[in-house]
Amino acid sequence: MANNVKMRTLFHCLYALTYHLVLVTKYRRPCITRPMLDRLQDIVAQRYKDWGGELVEFNGERDRVRALMSLPPSLDLSWSSTP
Repeated sequence: MANNVKMRTLFHCLYALTYHLVLVTKYRRPCITRPMLDRLQDIVAQRYKDWGGELVEFNGERDRVRALMSLPPSLDLSWSSTP
């Protein structure tokens, strides 16, 4: 494992779970603007913070958005929804 990996702790475990999420527009059409990316970054960062994680990296272009996040192992991503 690389030396620059940030290990996190929970009550009974030590973990480093990172997820790479890539969202692409339909037909790769260039429709995402810079203000949209800035607002989306704020929304995504707040959502991950609410879930107990953190947004490690976020970037995008006119046809795609990329997010690198660190989330705890106690979070079930398949059942995580808006409360």
